Amino acid sequence: FLQGMLSTEVSTGEAVTSGADNPQTEGSGATESTSVVGQEKKKMTKAEKKAHFGISVKDEPLKTWRDVVKELLAPGDKSVRTSEEEVTANELAENVLTEVFGGVENPYQATYDIYDVFSDKIKYKRVHRCLFKTFEAWIEKCGTPEKIEGWLTSEFKVETMKRIVNKGTGQLENLLRIFQLKEIEVTEIVEQKITDMCTSASKHQFPEAMKLAKHFELHERFDVDLFLIPCLLKNKQDDVEQFVKGHHTITRKLVRFLDDLIDESDSYKIARLQAYIDRKVVTKQVVEDFINGKKVQNILKKLVSPDFEMEDSDAPKYEIKKTKDKLRYLLFDSKKVICTRNADYGDEGSRVFTATIFDHVKDHVKKGSKLAKDVIIALFDRVDREKSAGMSLDTVQHYYYEAEMWMMYYELSPSDFRGGAKNYFERTNGWEERARRMLSKFNTVDARSECQLEDGTPIKWIDTWFLCDKTLDEIELLEEVEAIIGIDSEFRSTNSPIQQVALLQVSTIHRVYLFDFVKLENCLTELQWKEFTSRLFGGEHIKIGFDMLSDLNAYSATLPFVKDELQRMTRVICLKRLANDLLDLEPTLFDLSKSTSWIDRAARGAIVEGQTTRTFKLSDLVEVILHITLNKKLQTSNWSIRPLRPEQLIYAATDAYILIKLHLGMKRLTNEKNRDFDEIVKSIWNDLAEKKKDQTVKKKKAKMTDEEYAELVESVNAAVLSSNGHIDQHKSFITDAMFSGLGKHLRRLGVDVEFADSKESLVRMAKYSQNQHRIILSFGKNLAEYQKMFEGRVFGIDSSLPAAELIRAVLTNFNMKMDPANVFTRCMLCNGDQFVMTPSIVLQTLHDCVKRIGDTEDDDEMFDPQPWMQKIKNADASDYGGFDCSLVEFSPQDNIFIVKCTNGVIDVYNNLVMGDSMGTPIDVKTINVQPEVIESERPFYYICAKCGKVYWDGTHFKRYKGFVDDLANTENSLSDISVVD
Repeated sequence: FLQGMLSTEVSTGEAVTSGADNPQTEGSGATESTSVVGQEKKKMTKAEKKAHFGISVKDEPLKTWRDVVKELLAPGDKSVRTSEEEVTANELAENVLTEVFGGVENPYQATYDIYDVFSDKIKYKRVHRCLFKTFEAWIEKCGTPEKIEGWLTSEFKVETMKRIVNKGTGQLENLLRIFQLKEIEVTEIVEQKITDMCTSASKHQFPEAMKLAKHFELHERFDVDLFLIPCLLKNKQDDVEQFVKGHHTITRKLVRFLDDLIDESDSYKIARLQAYIDRKVVTKQVVEDFINGKKVQNILKKLVSPDFEMEDSDAPKYEIKKTKDKLRYLLFDSKKVICTRNADYGDEGSRVFTATIFDHVKDHVKKGSKLAKDVIIALFDRVDREKSAGMSLDTVQHYYYEAEMWMMYYELSPSDFRGGAKNYFERTNGWEERARRMLSKFNTVDARSECQLEDGTPIKWIDTWFLCDKTLDEIELLEEVEAIIGIDSEFRSTNSPIQQVALLQVSTIHRVYLFDFVKLENCLTELQWKEFTSRLFGGEHIKIGFDMLSDLNAYSATLPFVKDELQRMTRVICLKRLANDLLDLEPTLFDLSKSTSWIDRAARGAIVEGQTTRTFKLSDLVEVILHITLNKKLQTSNWSIRPLRPEQLIYAATDAYILIKLHLGMKRLTNEKNRDFDEIVKSIWNDLAEKKKDQTVKKKKAKMTDEEYAELVESVNAAVLSSNGHIDQHKSFITDAMFSGLGKHLRRLGVDVEFADSKESLVRMAKYSQNQHRIILSFGKNLAEYQKMFEGRVFGIDSSLPAAELIRAVLTNFNMKMDPANVFTRCMLCNGDQFVMTPSIVLQTLHDCVKRIGDTEDDDEMFDPQPWMQKIKNADASDYGGFDCSLVEFSPQDNIFIVKCTNGVIDVYNNLVMGDSMGTPIDVKTINVQPEVIESERPFYYICAKCGKVYWDGTHFKRYKGFVDDLANTENSLSDISVVD
């Protein structure tokens, strides 16, 4: 085989070489890359380019080695081989390479030469894998220390290293290991190569240079402008982030380079990046796109974070810009947001200024901050902008008033400003008094010690462990009849979708406790928090919350180390769940539709008439049960700022206190209906999720009896046998879009059926040469047209018979028996009829590999193939339903893990399956199989060799009967069956 192939390859190769040596075309007198004077330059063909610019191998025996290995492992004709042929080709290649290594003076030299004549393209990955694996096996067997020392001289290593860095980084790790190059000092060689890759006008290989620097851990040897900035300009941000992560010095240099561009003029930014334009690394347009918009800010936002060990002080200009941007939002845009949220409470347009906005601004820009002046400057800039847009003085007057208030709050002087702001304060009389009045309205005073609810219930502020411990003692000493607490929480102002607690409100019937989580989080230890959680959510007292699940999620997100304590909570009630359950039992218990907000939402069309899921707020329940109107205007307050205003304290305390009153009100109404309220409450303790309601009422299916099932099978098969004794199990069909259900039923029975999703799709499919034997199943208005187009191939049906009778008609008409052995012999997804029978141990191996190194990235641990390999080697077919598996090839360092199963092979590392009769491997849909299925005791699985879908549970007869049960209860029916000739 080898001799015949080599004689062909060598003669062909010599002819090509001859052509390459003399590239002139006959009679032209010019090379393929030049043109005769006066003639237009001739464009090279792809083959000519490959011959002219590609890797040229003229020396023997290297050329023959290359040709043999390529033919075996990367054939140019892309011919389809069976798995057995692939294994044979691999073995032949290993034999050839082994002979080469044993017959040359320096096998290391031969190995690199063979590697060097193949590019790093993916199509040669198999060549490299086989080459390195075979060489390492040969060295282990034949290479003595003395021989290896003679082959791997220091001069040879240095020269090889130069060749490696010149070729590329595709197989760098393998080459460094095989040629023992990590032991030599190659920094100077690599640094020079990296510099050359970045500075050579003909190369500009910035991503490749960065990859090489990363391989040799040279992160701190280069300035950011060598390849990091060019990579950012070329949209390689992810690669740059991976390069700098964990390397503090280079990260800081990059951050400072980018920070220098913040809030500078376009001309300055372009000047900083002009060198890349001059060197034609990028165009001026690319630079302009990079500096405009938020590209630089977005990169800094990612880098200036704990993930990259960078702090705000590392990017001072960026930090100032962030603060100013947030300030502008708080002063202007947030008013519109708050106005929108509070539209129900009569706020006016975008000129509304609230205490909440005041709290946000003063929290963002502290007294004494250098940015205090920017608050006033921003307001005067807005005045100038709106005046230039034609706004009247009345329209912008409120900005002047706000500026006056902030001048007073930050204790600034007119002399601190220039221009318009200075002139305004020097010329405006009485602004100080006006500012004092505004401050008295909005500025917070600490009135926590004197706050109480309208009915006199005291509010206690808790911000030390001593007070926490004392409060828990009071709760635990509540008498049984009063052992009920209401729990609510207010969340922190944050851009994160994960809510965290700023204030926890706990109410008894006698008083309300407000736990300051902002302060307590910094002064309580983990042990104290765990004790606090156990005592608050455990014990004999009943804990009531309106949307308790949301509150507990926020509590857990704030204190992630108390999850175990929360798991042990007792007697917790969600009032939202309780209200729904009570209305399910007694729909007239209370009428939510009478609440004001419900009526408003219904008027806006936000409530769909007749919907089965009830959507209501705490204020709805309070209004219809207690006949009290809750004011929720302060819901959007900034709950992180301290101290809180008196109205905030009362608002927060009311939300917890009202829960106890609601609970007692529900109890009263329920007992009036002669229902046992306490038993209902106990039934949902700790069950916080709302009970799901079916959106549609399903008919209960009548199961087919064994006698009916047997009758269907018997009648179909009897009809077939009586039709002249001829049985045809090889009919195939196409169903139109209206018959997709019928097609699925037939496919489950093992019938070859393709589905058309439209009329055009059916016509196209039916015309394919490979489908011209298929019978078309259709009915309705398209029947006559199909009849003309596909004469003799249409089976027409009208709808009136049950599906079971329809199937009976199709099978009997075409003399096809119902055989339980055929059930589920076709893939329901792709109609494929070949399955690779996969023992469970193999699928478990696949799943573990995908989970750890696949696309899901669920686990940071590396995939360890050794334990799985041993299990597969020791697998006994009797443990896996009689289906065997065996190891074909195992080389973890090369990511090779191939397993032979019944009907095909599995490639574990690449998550591929290839059936014995299939030409190409396909991806296994491993990730679609749930972990509980993988971990079950099923002995084996079916993997479709055509699409990779995984099936399990091979109880055909049981499934077949269940399928026929479904047929008997299918509401769609079809009738008036007729064969159209």
